[in-house]
Amino acid sequence: MKTIPIANIVINLRLRLLQPESVRSLAESIKEIDLINPITVAPVPEYPAQTEPQFALIAGLHRLEAFKMLGRTEIPATVITATRAEQRLMEIDENLERAELTNMERAEHLAERKRLYEEIYPETKDGACGGGKNGVGTRSKTGFVKSTNPVPSFVNATAQKLNCSESTIQKAVRRATQITPEIKEIIRDIPAIANRTKELDALASMTPAEQAQAVEAVKTGKSTNIRSSTRSGKRAEPNVVMTTKPDPVEQLLSGKIDWEGKAKHAEDLVKIQEGHILTYKREIVKLKGKIKELESRISEPALPPASLMAEIEEWKRRALEAEEQCINLDHRINGMEQSISHGDRGAALRSMLDELETNLTADPGEFFTDTLNFFENRFMDLVVLIKNIKRR
Repeated sequence: MKTIPIANIVINLRLRLLQPESVRSLAESIKEIDLINPITVAPVPEYPAQTEPQFALIAGLHRLEAFKMLGRTEIPATVITATRAEQRLMEIDENLERAELTNMERAEHLAERKRLYEEIYPETKDGACGGGKNGVGTRSKTGFVKSTNPVPSFVNATAQKLNCSESTIQKAVRRATQITPEIKEIIRDIPAIANRTKELDALASMTPAEQAQAVEAVKTGKSTNIRSSTRSGKRAEPNVVMTTKPDPVEQLLSGKIDWEGKAKHAEDLVKIQEGHILTYKREIVKLKGKIKELESRISEPALPPASLMAEIEEWKRRALEAEEQCINLDHRINGMEQSISHGDRGAALRSMLDELETNLTADPGEFFTDTLNFFENRFMDLVVLIKNIKRR
């Protein structure tokens, strides 16, 4: 374990979202008893000689953000060596072992773990020589010969790691892969579905249209659960898309929105994301410095031109990736600041509509037909609602 500068830690995209409330609680604990478990990082590939070593965060995002909140500039860390896929796998394993995940989130983590595990150990994939569902692979990592120490299959290895049955792992992965992304986003806010395995299994056995109909039936109270909705025998209509959040107009009219709470939450997120942007901008400067250094060496006869050009392209890709992360974070911060600055509910609603109109006008190709149908139907419903209110 060593203490490293927080400014030298690079934060890549995470599977588990940051929770500001947890960061504040952790910061209070650290202030009282200091950090018990160090974060885990891995060295980032070589930077220009004039820069300090950089480290990619593997585990401990909430601990790192708590240290930033306390104004600390350094943090205890365990430094390991691992590939990008291995780093991602470690992040997922920590979340599976420590985080309070819903069954839906747990399924998503396991599905991503399967993808990464089979990327690292391709011999364990179904259909590979020696791979399959029988528990172990039967070839070495570098050849197609029978291995004396075969690599366990994803299901076998993960079941042992989490101390559960193989069927539990298989069912979880099936939930994550068979339930559509749209439906997964909707049910995240419905614990009665997202945290019940029988409900998720029932959804996973349906077609996408049936999934949408079943979730809508539960949301509207027509069915008590997903399983009972399937017994009605009704088929879903085509292009049925459900809302992911409660009706904003109804919330505005009923006064159920906690605007002060939302503003505080947004302010916390803005501070955290601004810190991320500074980190990415530092990385961009260092990456561009490395690119410039490599380009200046193209004429050196000692280096094969092909390998040098490949190395340059890799650093350019990383710089572009960091710039894209900054743009995405800037966009999210602008949206948060707008929601804070809008003093009345009408302004907040207008802002939401303006953003939707801008997105539809600027890049309509990004929207699926089902999404456009959903917007059209929702706005028709809102027009009727507004006319009814004006008549009162």
